[in-house]
This record gives sequence, C-alpha cells and structure tokens, in this order.
Amino acid sequence: MAIVKTTLSLTDHGRQWMDGIIASGEYVSNSEYIRALIRRDKERRIESTAEIELIRAKLIKAEQSGFTNKNRDEILARIRVGSIFEASVPLAPNYLPFLSLFAFAPRTILPTVVKCML
Repeated sequence: MAIVKTTLSLTDHGRQWMDGIIASGEYVSNSEYIRALIRRDKERRIESTAEIELIRAKLIKAEQSGFTNKNRDEILARIRVGSIFEASVPLAPNYLPFLSLFAFAPRTILPTVVKCML
C-alpha cells in the first residue's frame, strides 16, 4: 500500500497531547500514532455495526415470537430469580438496563427478547 502525505491541523491542546504520547515512547512518530488511531476507529465502527445488526436480528426474532400479558413487575421479578419463562438460565446483570426499556408497555415483548438474548 502506498504512503500518501497529508497535512493535519490540530489545536495546541491536541498537538501537546500527541507530543506527550510520542515522548512516552508508545509510538515512534506522529504518523504511527495517527495510523493507530485510524485503525482503532475503523475496528470500533465495524464492531458497532455488527453489534447493532445482532441486536436488530434478536429484536425481530423476539417480536415475531409473540407477546405476553405479564406486567412489568412480574417480568422483572422472574428475571431477578433467573427463571424467565422457558429460559432457566440466570440473566446477566448487564442486560437489566437494556431490558427495562421494554418494560413500560402493558403488553410487552420483553420475555421473548430475553429468550433471544440468552
């Protein structure tokens, strides 16, 4: 791959930050540091897109599988004890904030979303 020169404008603060990173020995040049930032940004964007698609697919699957008449408190109580309808696997604590987004509707797809995430 060919190397192309480009000009980059930075604020004083940005330039001091980059100079500090270079001085620490973590990178040998400004160019190496900028290339590393670009690689990390590219990886993050690809991972974010994949995560969004995974969540979207799980939500579609959940929506297609039906609804429940359970209310918010019943659903959250079952989540806390680890018996989410057909699922008997305890739910990871990091799902609780996500799941609470779905708990506002009287008829909710929450149980099915949980089943799809397990």
